[in-house]
Amino acid sequence: MRGDVASCVAEANGIDNLADLTRMFLGKIEAIGFDQVAYVQAMRQFRRVPIETAWRLKRMKPEWNRLYDERRYGDADPAIEAAMKIGAPFRLTDIVRRGNFSLRQQDFVGDMQAAGIDDFLVFPVSSRPGEFACFYFAAKTDAAPVWDEQISELESICLVYHARYASLVSAPDDVSLSPRETEVIELIAKGL
Repeated sequence: MRGDVASCVAEANGIDNLADLTRMFLGKIEAIGFDQVAYVQAMRQFRRVPIETAWRLKRMKPEWNRLYDERRYGDADPAIEAAMKIGAPFRLTDIVRRGNFSLRQQDFVGDMQAAGIDDFLVFPVSSRPGEFACFYFAAKTDAAPVWDEQISELESICLVYHARYASLVSAPDDVSLSPRETEVIELIAKGL
């Protein structure tokens, strides 16, 4: 796993534009078995990011994308709320079973399922103080098992993509991950 993470970091650092970085990211998650992904920057500088500007990548089913935007679910998205509390990967169905959802959040889950998404994995990412993002992953075959190794791999890929994305949009210079950021990603991949 460590070698995979190191090569992923090296590959991401060698990319100098968002289109190529996104292609790399999508290729890696599709190889794991996910064909739907969303990436949302929920907090920046300790403030909630308005949902209209928070989406960095949104490749879920078109019907769900339309409903999410049309019904303005950004303020009722139970995955973002839970991710901030849990701070670790989880399935949306795990928090749905716990209940305690507002009527609006219940509508969110109902509309999501009506759009053909029964469940998705949520990966929270907090790379720097005051920064918080979430990745959502879904697959055409929701019954496919997700193993601990895949969770670690996805988490590492998310961290690498998030850090490199931030560096590409924040500085016009060639910025790469610091040695400490690389070390932290490798430690997370090992489960430490």
